[in-house]
Amino acid sequence: TFDQVERYRSAGLVLGCISTKLKKKDFNVLDLGGHFETNDGSPIFPIRTLFPQVNSTVADVTECQEKGYRKLMPGEALPFKDKSFSVTVCLDVLEHIPQDQRREFVSEALRVTSDVLVLGAPFYHPSRVEADRWLSVFYESIMKCSNKMLDEHLENGLPDPTEFEGWVKELDVASYHAFPNGDLSAWRLIMAVKHLLIQSCGPDIAMEMEKNLLPLAEPVVLEGPGYRDAYVLMKCKSNLSLSVDDVKKELMENKKTQRNKRRKKFAETVETICSQYLLNVGNAVQEFGNTVTGQNQSIKNLQIELARAMRQIKMTTYQHEQFLQNINFLNLSLREKDLYINELLDTQQSKDEAFEKHVTEYERGLAQLQG
Repeated sequence: TFDQVERYRSAGLVLGCISTKLKKKDFNVLDLGGHFETNDGSPIFPIRTLFPQVNSTVADVTECQEKGYRKLMPGEALPFKDKSFSVTVCLDVLEHIPQDQRREFVSEALRVTSDVLVLGAPFYHPSRVEADRWLSVFYESIMKCSNKMLDEHLENGLPDPTEFEGWVKELDVASYHAFPNGDLSAWRLIMAVKHLLIQSCGPDIAMEMEKNLLPLAEPVVLEGPGYRDAYVLMKCKSNLSLSVDDVKKELMENKKTQRNKRRKKFAETVETICSQYLLNVGNAVQEFGNTVTGQNQSIKNLQIELARAMRQIKMTTYQHEQFLQNINFLNLSLREKDLYINELLDTQQSKDEAFEKHVTEYERGLAQLQG
């Protein structure tokens, strides 16, 4: 991504300076916090991707089975021996560590390094805090959820550069040089456009757009505030004949190169980005319009089916009411039939009783006559 390339290009300047001094590329590099994932979820290691000629190890807190990767346990010592690596790169990690653990983390990073530690982070500056807060609100309004990384910036607080430089002077560091990395205004704009594209057009389109943005990535900021500061820390007993002046020279050469190319490339890139963005948004709007048209037709069809179903329900309800009326009528007829039968039975019983009485009297009278 743009943000990764911008920060790792700053490390690349230092690595290039070291390789020139060594006249060969046999130094090994530790990338602390260098685990990232692509859109499809597969791991990607920036140092290994951008500088395949360098022997590198990646260490992070994420689970990963890739060769050359070591899982770290937060708050614990790094699982490496002293001076295991010529160069350690640690970019945008310090701000995600709780304040009370930061000094120990820097000490550990220096312990496993024999020569140079390149450490970059958005160290505290009011403009950076304001940018983080603004992007956090923008992200939540677009994505409908909070951004974990920005949340940690705001919760932990950005590292204090004065405090950090105080630690550096106490630790095994002979000299250091700091330089701003990543134009702050461009960083905020690009991050906002990225999230807007992810939401409106999808992550693949956003990633394609980031490729167009890469020429704008500034390893050394030409003017204005940077989003982060990168520190190059030289160990006291370094195996390299590398000085802060060598690093400054390399950075100044990069500035000159950027200054010559930046204006024209910036205009070309912005024009490409805007054209592509409008095209993608137009396509997204067209797709949305087609979807809405299809949904409207589906709604009309459902309304027709619903009206038909309502008519069927009404007919069924009417038939049900008629059926209930018929049942009530039959029940009433049955009750009247039962009453009529009972009256017939009562009349017949009275007749039978009168008949039996007459027969009894007849038999009595006949017996008297015969006697």
